[in-house]
Amino acid sequence: MTFLHYAIVFIIILIFTGILRFLQLQNQIWVELYVFVFAPLMVLSLLCLLLVFIQIKAAVFLEIGRFLFIYSILGVILGYCWQLIIKRH
Repeated sequence: MTFLHYAIVFIIILIFTGILRFLQLQNQIWVELYVFVFAPLMVLSLLCLLLVFIQIKAAVFLEIGRFLFIYSILGVILGYCWQLIIKRH
């Protein structure tokens, strides 16, 4: 993937986590929605990376696991940043 692909993914995740935070505040939900979206993705990415280490379809699972891991980490970090920004105001 090129830098442009990662930049587009970053913008999409930024918008998506902002929407999740807005929905959480709008519906007065006490749990953090971004955790319930991105934590399962993180578990799935770690499972894919585990399959790479035991050499089961390593080429396929490496690409999938790496992308999902980046996606889930960015989602958790950006969700937390939205939480800090909105709580500050």
